[in-house]
Formats: sequence, structure tokens, C-alpha cells
Amino acid sequence: MGKEAPTFHLRDLNGQNVELSSLRGKPVLLDFWSTACGPCIREMPSIENFAQEHKGSLIVWGVSLDQPERDKKWLTQHQQEFPTLSDVDYAVSDLYKIPGIPAVVLIDERGVIRGYWEGPVPIQDLEAALKKLIPVG
Repeated sequence: MGKEAPTFHLRDLNGQNVELSSLRGKPVLLDFWSTACGPCIREMPSIENFAQEHKGSLIVWGVSLDQPERDKKWLTQHQQEFPTLSDVDYAVSDLYKIPGIPAVVLIDERGVIRGYWEGPVPIQDLEAALKKLIPVG
């Protein structure tokens, strides 16, 4: 918390390279998950709704620890449109010192970590943290 977020490059599920530093200018929420993680799956709809409610002022990426093909199949079967990056070798999870999933990291528009939650995160906690980053009105 309060430190610059480690930069990384990961591929999304379509094979496109995404660099964290290219997302500066807006807050970024990273949701670390896996299809084998029950709490992750139960939390996903609320994270996806949160992302939709703040579309345009917040960038949300799932960071999956599964194989991209498995993620694509699961997301399609469950009609989820969750934008997802693939971290199959756990490089970014290790970089962010993620001890277990689900885990959520909130990064401000300058690239500084402003929130970190292990386990399912209450949406009201995300709302409160985001309110501090995005001026109202």
C-alpha cells in the first residue's frame, strides 16, 4: 500500500499484450482468480457489475492463474465478459505477493497501490476506496 505498483506485461485471452504502465491515467483494479477457486467464481459477478458501474473511470482486469483456453471456455459457458489477463506462470502473482486467491489490488491513476484485499472483497470497501481516487462532480 502506498508504493508504486510493479509494472508487468501479460497477454489477454485474445493474445494481445497488456502493459500495466500503459493504463496510467485511470485507476486500475486487478482481480486475481482461477476457475478452480469457488470464492473467486462467486465474487466475479459482483466485480463485473462494479466494473460496469464505473466504466469510463476505472479499468478492471482479471488476472487468471489458469490456462487461457480454460478461461475462455469457462467465461463463455458462464456468459461472463470479464476482461482477463493470463498469469499461468504466476509471475505477476509473485510480483504482487499474492498469497492466495481471490485477491484484489486497486492502483491509482499514477500507478500507486491504494487498496489490497485478500479473500472475497465487500463491494462497499471497493466503492469507498474508489471514491477517494475519483473526484465526484
